[in-house]
Amino acid sequence: SKLSNIYFNDFEIQALTLALIEKTFTKKFRKLNISDLKTFIPDKVFKACLETVKDIKNDYKLFLNDPNFLVRFIIHVNNLFDRVKFSKQETEDTMLTGLALQYPFIYDLSLYTAEDLSKHLNISISYTETTYLLLHFGSYLISRKQNLINTVIITVNYYNNADSLLTSLSKHFGDDISISEIKTNFSNEDINSKLILTTEDNIDVKDNNYVVKITPFLTDTDVIKIKKMINKIRHDVQTDKIIKFLHEFTSPNLFFNDLNFKNKKQCLVYAADKLLQYQYVGKDFLNEICERERMAPTLFDTVAMPHSLKLNAKKSQMVVMINNKPIKWSVDNKSQLIILISVNKNDRDIFEDLLQALIDELSIRKNVQSLINSNNYNIFYTKIVNLMKNKSFD
Repeated sequence: SKLSNIYFNDFEIQALTLALIEKTFTKKFRKLNISDLKTFIPDKVFKACLETVKDIKNDYKLFLNDPNFLVRFIIHVNNLFDRVKFSKQETEDTMLTGLALQYPFIYDLSLYTAEDLSKHLNISISYTETTYLLLHFGSYLISRKQNLINTVIITVNYYNNADSLLTSLSKHFGDDISISEIKTNFSNEDINSKLILTTEDNIDVKDNNYVVKITPFLTDTDVIKIKKMINKIRHDVQTDKIIKFLHEFTSPNLFFNDLNFKNKKQCLVYAADKLLQYQYVGKDFLNEICERERMAPTLFDTVAMPHSLKLNAKKSQMVVMINNKPIKWSVDNKSQLIILISVNKNDRDIFEDLLQALIDELSIRKNVQSLINSNNYNIFYTKIVNLMKNKSFD
């Protein structure tokens, strides 16, 4: 302040203090206690954050007690609480809408958190602040989900080229693969790794192995080939999971076409009633999905996927509905294919993966049109499975 003749008010000093604490805590969180923040964070905000984390645990079965997350979350909410005092209500943030397509589960979690904090703190949280919450959750949850692909290298150890190759691979793919072994004498009986990188020709491997032929000294072309294979492995593993979920969470009894809904409410009532008849959901389910629609329509391009923010269904299930004509779902858009989803909290991870996979495929309009033309469940199921499988990595 003395050097630049700038005056900092109490609010700015507090924000700067919290920013410095967050940086220090990130490096030394194992030596510090969350309660240390009570010196700087109002008790009302501190308690609200802990209550919201508890509510997320109860409704999502998501545990966020990691100090490296919690301290940042508390500081974030405190700054949010201060900003709300000076902010005005606004229309929906276009950035938030875009992120909803990329990270639909984290989007839902952010809406839930904003609503929950609003109740605990008696404030109204804007769309912009909800976007900040989404980015906050995303940076933590996405990094936590990264899985390394178990990899074996097969090469002749000539002039220590194996060591050089290992160094290059670690530099380019340290966040993607875990190199478990370097083999100079190959035998396929003892390879259980998913990915095999080899400098040798015509190696005999098992059907479930993915093989990339590379040069002894990693080239740019080798890097591109390995990246494509990593993407293919992740897609194939994820697709196998998604297809299993689709088989488990869909059924001919909950597939309906040739429907004549006049509006969105008729559709939601119909689907919720079907799930209630099978005792998959509780009596409040309809109110919960309507409340979720009130917060933000569950329309992803032209496909609606209504669901509750609370993952409290007795059984996870999907109701597939094809209306004869598109019905208005949001202010500017209509939907003809509606997939209503009930989710049990024990299936949270499954729901996250499934929702993302569906959005990825159903954001392509020709895929949607193909599904709309399905005359029965078996045709619909076969088509959607093929969409999931037939992704090109060329």
